[in-house]
Amino acid sequence: MTNALLLYNRLIPSVRLCAYSQLNYLSELGKINFQHCEVRKITTSQIKDNDVVIMVRSDSYLEEALAKIFKNAGKYLVYILDDDLLNIPEGLSSSKHYRSAEVKTRITSIMAICDCLLSPSKKILEKYGDSFRKVGLIEEPALGYKALIQKSNSHPIKIGFAGSTDRSADIDQILADTIKAISEKYKDKVQIEFFGAKPDLIKDLGLNYFPYEDSYEDYQNKMWELNWDIGLAPMPDTEFHRFKHYNKYIEYCAQGIIGIYSN
Repeated sequence: MTNALLLYNRLIPSVRLCAYSQLNYLSELGKINFQHCEVRKITTSQIKDNDVVIMVRSDSYLEEALAKIFKNAGKYLVYILDDDLLNIPEGLSSSKHYRSAEVKTRITSIMAICDCLLSPSKKILEKYGDSFRKVGLIEEPALGYKALIQKSNSHPIKIGFAGSTDRSADIDQILADTIKAISEKYKDKVQIEFFGAKPDLIKDLGLNYFPYEDSYEDYQNKMWELNWDIGLAPMPDTEFHRFKHYNKYIEYCAQGIIGIYSN
């Protein structure tokens, strides 16, 4: 039976949705032996005993060094990429990190060492897949699916956006005028909230804000607790964003939330 090791810096949503959940499912079916750990906590036995090593969005010096060690030991290496990290636009909280020449070089180096590329984005596979021996499309699961559970009726109608702090500027640039118009027209008939992202219009309009939850389980539970009727999913029309996966659609549907999406 194949021994598989999943490595990550933190168990962030990208790791959960693109690797951990799928590998854990295979493990529960008895198809693989599955271990996972933070990169800095890896043990000698894990390096020695695993046949397949999966690395998610890896970009650090330690991950590059480990990739070389695994490769020299004859391990099969998989790189998972759910965003076009080599082409992060300016203006995001992560831009400074990913736009640095050093980080880009490390990502490119790690990808060159790996045997297989996995991604939920067909465009990412098309763009980078030729340099790998094998590529594969990942489907992100609807974790914590609750859409069939009867939700309590909410009055006023609750409209919200859930996402990382990186998305704050998208809200201000794409939806600020619309949200202001809805707030003025419908007043007490609607309640507009933001979870994670904190656009400037929150302060301008006195809207509800809830801090981002690092734990994906806590994030899902908070989404259900907020009991939104409509979820917003704006997306800038840029080359970087055209490589995005439709995970917001999966996320909202799992919570029984009607979504309004950019094309």
